[in-house]
Amino acid sequence: MERVDFYIVESEAPADCDAVVCRLAEKAWDSGLRLHIRTTDAAQAARMDKMLWIYRQDSFLPHGLLDDNSDDPIVLGAADQYAPTGYDMLINLAPDVSARLDAYQRVAEVACREPVQLKAARSRFKWYRDQGLEPSNHVISASRGR
Repeated sequence: MERVDFYIVESEAPADCDAVVCRLAEKAWDSGLRLHIRTTDAAQAARMDKMLWIYRQDSFLPHGLLDDNSDDPIVLGAADQYAPTGYDMLINLAPDVSARLDAYQRVAEVACREPVQLKAARSRFKWYRDQGLEPSNHVISASRGR
């Protein structure tokens, strides 16, 4: 893994976090990266699936759910599902660190300013540091760049 970035969203609202994830997915896709979005559970994966369809009217982000057995450039799946191979970047929304970090060049950890999410993000940040990595930290607005 070459790079780890933490994105702390200046909001507690799940919809604001979803918007940031969509922006990150769009940037990854525009850069030619294949992307795995790892969600907390199947409900969050389904919500993100819908968000990626309606995120912007003037763009399309080709994506699918891991259950679809698709080879889409962007796949969404719950933390308890297998980690797909052949993807360049992971956006992690789950409270734990993925067991398959070696499969990705980049990792983006996203958390809202909600206390439980922040606590989990701090724990993941510490874990990365304990592994000898130096994650970058970004505080980001949900409405910026939309």
